[in-house]
Parts: sequence; structure tokens; C-alpha cells
Amino acid sequence: MGRLRWLVAARWRKENEMSARDADEMVKPGLIERPAPIEGFPNFGHIPLTGMANARDLGGMPTADGRAIKMGRLLRTDALHHATEADLEWLVGTCGVQRVFDFRSPEEKKAAPDPKEQMEGVVFFDVPVFNVASVGLMPGQGIAADAVALEHVAHGLHPLVRQVYPRCLLGAEGIAAYRALFDALLKAEDGATLWHCTEGKDRTGLAAVLVEHALGVSEGDIRKDYLATNLFAQTAAEKIADAFGRHHVAVRADMDLDAVFYAYEDYLDEALAAVREQCGGLDEYLGERLGVTQDARRQLQEMYLA
Repeated sequence: MGRLRWLVAARWRKENEMSARDADEMVKPGLIERPAPIEGFPNFGHIPLTGMANARDLGGMPTADGRAIKMGRLLRTDALHHATEADLEWLVGTCGVQRVFDFRSPEEKKAAPDPKEQMEGVVFFDVPVFNVASVGLMPGQGIAADAVALEHVAHGLHPLVRQVYPRCLLGAEGIAAYRALFDALLKAEDGATLWHCTEGKDRTGLAAVLVEHALGVSEGDIRKDYLATNLFAQTAAEKIADAFGRHHVAVRADMDLDAVFYAYEDYLDEALAAVREQCGGLDEYLGERLGVTQDARRQLQEMYLA
């Protein structure tokens, strides 16, 4: 629950900065955005693992030039600490995962570390997309404490999450993390690279946006794949909502918990608008901020497209 705690802290800091537009445009709980299907990419590459709800293989996703991403090379998931032994055996043994990028904060990793000892031979990259100081992260103190704190920021979570997205791409930590991912992808001769955060939605979702764009996936399909998290996050979100209900928060406040657990297109819009303002667009961002030149993009396409 660490992410909920930093949302609370950041909300109090930003409270007086939020405009009337933020309140008027806030997405109401229950209005979950669902993606249209991507032709040739059934079920958005979902991997039916027991302990991980949002594990997906980018393999099969089509590119604008008629090619497709190779199967079993690029995986995006939610956190690994709930993975079963069979899940991990499949990821390492069957799929051939050789590299894992963990985009979570040090506090999140300490509370729920990756099962490194169960993934022998895998190289782990601990590269947080943001740090405590940049977003006011507060480590979780249990569901009861989180529930009480969140009661005071009911209805304010959607604009708050939206504000974090540009920082993920343009903050120093995010740039370093995503640059490290591309550096590893360019050096990976075989095997799969997996990246994850907590729900596999925000930090992981933005990484997928960048990789897919670099490989030539159309903007429309990138947006559909970003929203596909909403097809697989429902169970986890409902469990958290039920836990809050047991602490009577759901009765006392109509909280926008969906904002935390689901993807919304305006989150992505906010990040891309900030990139256009500062860099000119994603192409320029990849080259100027992440060092992914046109030659590097061609190399990536040769490596990961079929």
C-alpha cells in the first residue's frame, strides 16, 4: 500500500494548486475505460499466471509497417512477489526471462522484494522511476492506516495520479530508469526482458509505450495496449476496495479508488503533452533524453520485430 500513502502525502501538498477544472473533469468511480481489440494480438498478450494478474507478452503486437513484435522477448507485468513457484518456473524456464527491471521505489522493494533467489541466473536491475523526495512517497503502514488517511482525500486521487505521469518520463530518476531499459534491450542477444512496477500500470505502462513507439507500433494500438491493464486489474482492485470496506471507509467516503488501480487515457495524455512541450514529441524524447537514436531504433526493430 506504499503507493497509496505517497498519493495522500502529495495530495495535501498540491491541495491548494488544484483548479476547478480538476474537480469538474475528475473521472467518477466505476467509469473504467476499456480498449478496443488489436487485430492479430489476441487478449493483448495476456499470460494466465496464478499469482500475477497483469502479466503480458508484447509478442504479436503489429507495427505500422506490417511487421509484429517477436514472441517471448518483451514482457510487462505487475509485481513478482505474489508469483507462485510455477509462475516463476514458467517465466524463467519456459519463457527464458534473463533480465528483470524493477521500476518500484526502494520503499516498495523493501516491503515486497522480488523473489531473486527463486530466479537463478536472472539479472535484476533496480531502477526506480521516482524517489521519495520527488513525489512525497510514504511507506504503507497497513490497510487500516491507509484507509483512514485516504478518507481525507476522497475524490482527489484522479488528478493527483495524472500529475505524477509527466514526472515519470521527465524526472531525472525516470529518465535514468528508462534509459537503462533501452540500453539493456540493445545489448540483449537472446532471452526475454521483463519489466514491472506494482500493478503494472503506470511506470510499467509508460515503459511499454516507449518501447512500442520505438519499435513502430501505431499510436492507436499503443493507446489500446495501455488501457488493456483495465481488463486484468479488476480482481486486485476489488480486493483492496473490499478491505477498505471492512474498515468502514467505503461507507464514510465515496473515494475514487479506481484512479489508483486502473489506467485512464488522460493520464497518458498528460505525460505526452508534457513531453511535447519540453522535447517536441516522443521521437525527440527518445533521442535527446534516452539516447535512443534513429540507428538504435533500427537496431531494436531488427532485434525484436519479425
